[in-house]
Amino acid sequence: MRLTVVLFSVIALTLAALVSAFAQESRRLENLYAPLKRRAVPPLALPGLVVDGVNQLWVAGIAHIPFCDDFLYLAVILDAHSRQLVGWQVGDIPESSLALAALKRALAQHSVQPGIVHHSERGEPYASQDYLALPQENGFVISMCNRRRAGKAVGPKAAVAG
Repeated sequence: MRLTVVLFSVIALTLAALVSAFAQESRRLENLYAPLKRRAVPPLALPGLVVDGVNQLWVAGIAHIPFCDDFLYLAVILDAHSRQLVGWQVGDIPESSLALAALKRALAQHSVQPGIVHHSERGEPYASQDYLALPQENGFVISMCNRRRAGKAVGPKAAVAG
């Protein structure tokens, strides 16, 4: 019983540190998203979109975190305007169910209006039918990078209305 409590405490502290580190990284990325406030056409191929408030553009991604001899995966959803973490989930496999759990958490904690943009890379977790069904049911406009090069998302893909 005591070992379980100790393990739970270690896991809780580790997750808190990971979320804190991700929040610090998102603040560092502020310069990357700052142009979204100034440009009428952000790099999402959505003419006329001006991100001037929360819950207008959510950006999703998965990060791998070295843990012991393996990796943990952290799926996150960030609000591009506030740079706040709106949804997250940790798992041991980077699959669509991990990304879907992060999106479900975000939707449970934040009310959204139809027309909000969901932007992600074009990886398997985000391109799967299981994942795409939920944002479309909630009125999201889906936007994905059109290709990947050397592990980095490159260029916009025209958004598909949800």
